[in-house]
Amino acid sequence: MSLQNSNVTVEAGKKLVALRAEMQKHGIHAFIQKIGDEYQGEYVPAYAARLEWLTGFHGSAGAIVVTAE
Repeated sequence: MSLQNSNVTVEAGKKLVALRAEMQKHGIHAFIQKIGDEYQGEYVPAYAARLEWLTGFHGSAGAIVVTAE
């Protein structure tokens, strides 16, 4: 694993911890984030790259389900 990938993993872990804390505050048991924007186009603009921001995933198709645990 390269240092860059390691840094992405650490940063994603911090974001997931923060997301779970917010979920707990608001009584949310699960959170789903897919790749996509309001237009559901094939290419997602940088402002809508939520899955990439949260996880570091750079693929063209994917989703994450974050649960409380």
